[in-house]
Amino acid sequence: MSERQVIALGGRWRFTPDPHRDGESLGFWRADQAFPRWREVSVPSCFEAGCPDIDFYEGVCWYRRSFAAPPAWHGRRIALRFEAVNYRARVWLNGHLLGENRDGFLPFEFEVAGKLLRNGDNILAVSVDNAHHEGDVPGMHVGWRGYGGIIREVSLVASSLVHLDGLRISAEPSGRGGDVAVHARVRNMSPLAADGVVEVAIQDQGGKACLSLASPRLHVEPDAVAEISVKGHLAGAHAWSPSAPVLYRACARLSLDSHVEDETVALFGFRKIEATPDGLRLNGERIFLTGFNRHEDSPRTAMAADLDTTRRDLEQMKEAGANFVRLCHYPHHPAELDLCDQLGLLAFCEIPLYFWNDAKEGLATNAERVRTAARQLERMIARDFNHPSVAFWSVSNETHESELAVRESNRELIRRARALDPARLCVHVSNHWMDHPNFDEDSVICINTYPTMDFEGRGHHPAEFDVDGAVSRRAALIADLHRRHPSKPILIAEFGYGSFAGTYGHAFGEDEHARSLKSEFASFDEPFICGAAIWCWADHPWPGGRFFNGLTISPFGVVS
Repeated sequence: MSERQVIALGGRWRFTPDPHRDGESLGFWRADQAFPRWREVSVPSCFEAGCPDIDFYEGVCWYRRSFAAPPAWHGRRIALRFEAVNYRARVWLNGHLLGENRDGFLPFEFEVAGKLLRNGDNILAVSVDNAHHEGDVPGMHVGWRGYGGIIREVSLVASSLVHLDGLRISAEPSGRGGDVAVHARVRNMSPLAADGVVEVAIQDQGGKACLSLASPRLHVEPDAVAEISVKGHLAGAHAWSPSAPVLYRACARLSLDSHVEDETVALFGFRKIEATPDGLRLNGERIFLTGFNRHEDSPRTAMAADLDTTRRDLEQMKEAGANFVRLCHYPHHPAELDLCDQLGLLAFCEIPLYFWNDAKEGLATNAERVRTAARQLERMIARDFNHPSVAFWSVSNETHESELAVRESNRELIRRARALDPARLCVHVSNHWMDHPNFDEDSVICINTYPTMDFEGRGHHPAEFDVDGAVSRRAALIADLHRRHPSKPILIAEFGYGSFAGTYGHAFGEDEHARSLKSEFASFDEPFICGAAIWCWADHPWPGGRFFNGLTISPFGVVS
């Protein structure tokens, strides 16, 4: 059996900023040069970990490290995989440019078998650029700190030249059991044709085999891909839900001439989510979503991977009564979705298509941004398709829907998401819904609403500010939105207020924060509202100087 093998390439790297962008001309990528005076940094990490004097830096930094490839890997398919680099990355191996990636929160990889040295050290160099570029997504204007760096894991993965690729599982409750369909690609990178079969064993949480599926015999030409699909019914299958997050395991094996050539495993759950005129239904039962928005950041590691903090946050949300989390505003680490699967939190996943910038720049770059957004949407859905926790695909947040091009772009992207995954809810999130409602394509109407964010009205006597009146007036507008779209439930994707820890008796006091949340949440007790998510779980870093008198930390978290 040709087992897959992985070498983690995290840990100690060399690092240097490149504010003049002359690293390429200086040969920072060259394998025949050494840079012993570069700083040391542990990867994954953000720029600030490699050079503490560059807070708020936007530009290029370089990473380098050496590694040895096992001689036993000769003749295998070898991929160099990055889970995420923020934002743009260019990668060299032994002085050869492998390519670049322009999607900051999604994985990418390069085939490197022919470029690795079998004896001696291999030199890996990565140029990372976190500056904003027109046509990127999010582009020129974002609402979070754009930490640059190799923010997630790097690894070297060896597998057979004939291997499984793109395992995709659809599973829904059916009768007293569940229907499951498994789709996979078989990729042949060898010089010879391959004949074989794909077998899928379904196991329950205890590892007990409960269903076996097998494809017809397949034939794959050299440098070609074959696709297979197998379906079956599992009697007695338990449905996945927040109260009972039951997971199953699909073990897919590719056999050539009775020899197991490759194997891959994926967890999944039997789960069906539907939007109806009277709300959301999970596995046929009505469900009201309560939860939080969460940015993927950490007080220890900034935006770099910190799965201990992630687990703690999600567990505390669950303890607080949440059954839902919005992973704003970009694809989060896939292990965060693993935790949502395990803990029982329905997840709202989105790409970072955000704001509109000014009208001139926005119109000039809209076509390119939509192409970038469509690519990121496809990559996010492909990566996260198997997670039963994922209930929503969101294509944008707070875009300027007064512009016709923006409205058309949101509709186009929602249609694309639905074509890629018709079983989930496909939406965008609007803060222009009062003046420019645009929800014809959306499965659910998702809105951001902040009726109590009138700091001037609170003045020096916050207790005199009519919080309930402000909430009541906004509730009337939400009810009017429902009358325009009576067949679609409304999700409050964001509501909230801000405060500073340990402050009371004024517009940013914790008492005012609690009063606003209580009043707003009470107003969502309407049959056409299907859920609400507080903005947000924790205070998080902002772009410096842009919001609220130059605050660098967003004060909206219910925890600091």
